[in-house]
Amino acid sequence: MLLQPSIDPVPVIVEKGGGVSPFVLVCEHAGLAVPAALGDLGLMDDCWKQHIASDLGAKQVARHLAQQLSSALIFQQYSRLVIDCNRTYKAKSLIPEVSHGTEISGNKGLGKMQRMARIDEIHVPFHKEIEHVLETRQRQDIQTILASIHSFTPKLGNEDRPWHIGVQYAKNMTFANIVMRILREDSVLYVGDNQPWPVHEIDDYTIPIHGDGRNIPYVMIEVRQDLIATKETQISWAERLSHTLKRASSEYYSLA
Repeated sequence: MLLQPSIDPVPVIVEKGGGVSPFVLVCEHAGLAVPAALGDLGLMDDCWKQHIASDLGAKQVARHLAQQLSSALIFQQYSRLVIDCNRTYKAKSLIPEVSHGTEISGNKGLGKMQRMARIDEIHVPFHKEIEHVLETRQRQDIQTILASIHSFTPKLGNEDRPWHIGVQYAKNMTFANIVMRILREDSVLYVGDNQPWPVHEIDDYTIPIHGDGRNIPYVMIEVRQDLIATKETQISWAERLSHTLKRASSEYYSLA
């Protein structure tokens, strides 16, 4: 067993909304926790303040957004450096040995049992909670839209990333296209179409499995991290996204 219940946090938190909402929010890279048994994974303290460890500001935006939408929020508490809960089991970046040039010594040379412990105790519970919420809503015939909330760095290596927000999708782009069109009504916003990177149908997990796999409408949203660095900007972006998603859902269901 990897996680010690007496000292390690539970891997997944489900915060239920206070009303009936079509939205189910997920935040795969919300956490910074590391199981006590793994120490610091061999990393310096400043590494845990960087994007390689978590999506900075994403959890806070997701929480404010969930409150405004009266929607459920499911988020992961462990760092993506322990295991990336938005990756398939075969993806090389599931348990990264190197992340954007930073070596993760605590992830090198893992045996099968060590890998499976992280999968079974962190990755699996997270996605089981998502499955449970979505299946319950399906049985109750509740309209459901999945929204995955992320953040991205304004610069990655030598690459400038100028978008304010990215809207991502895989096979089913219908709802994402509505969201993009509404966001682009603000001429000041630079909205990325499947940027800063597209959903990868082989390596990515949440959207391909829970979105396309269930044939439900969905969107993945990435907000640039420098724009959500304070409580005030996190609330402001949550309000913007709340208005956008509510309008997009109304338009989407009017097409049905």
